[in-house]
Amino acid sequence: MKKIKIPEKKITIEYEIKKSKFIATAEPLSHQDDVKKRVREIRSEHPGCSHVVYAFFANDDRSISGLSDDGEPHGTAGRPVYEVLKGSGLTDILITVTRFFGGTKLGTGGLVSAYGQSAKNVLEELTVIEKIYTVKIRVCLNYKIYENVKKVLFESGAMNIEEKFTTEISLTAEIPREIKSNIVDKIRDISRGEVIPEILEEGIS
Repeated sequence: MKKIKIPEKKITIEYEIKKSKFIATAEPLSHQDDVKKRVREIRSEHPGCSHVVYAFFANDDRSISGLSDDGEPHGTAGRPVYEVLKGSGLTDILITVTRFFGGTKLGTGGLVSAYGQSAKNVLEELTVIEKIYTVKIRVCLNYKIYENVKKVLFESGAMNIEEKFTTEISLTAEIPREIKSNIVDKIRDISRGEVIPEILEEGIS
């Protein structure tokens, strides 16, 4: 079963080099539209900062991502943060690195190193949790195939199984989204095509 790694909560780590201070924050990101809002908030929290650089990944397949140098020389700030984050395998995460200029220019190589190290430092301290994308299904079936269908659900890692017994049995459960088709096919086979699970909603566990 595929598990998605995401940050549990926000964390901030400071890093200083040649009197320039870099404040790296890693935090959960629920939607890409929240990125610019968070950057504005962080900028307001740190008056006098020279740059707020960021990188993010979103979606269970990490298909949405972005970065910004925020005025630093192209490729010296957002890109190293992005590459560190890319290598972590995490998603639904935003890393910002807020810089306070210390009076000494770091040069291209120095900036790449400082921003990349800031991202590494905050990820090393970050608590990571796993989430599973699920689909809630309902299955109405007769008593004859009840045990076999329930076995399929248990073996698939189904969660929150609820049962109602009347003239027939109604089962609801949350199943991993990535194997939904496989589970539906197995239940159809057990019932010889008479039982087709109803998809109720998608969620995250």
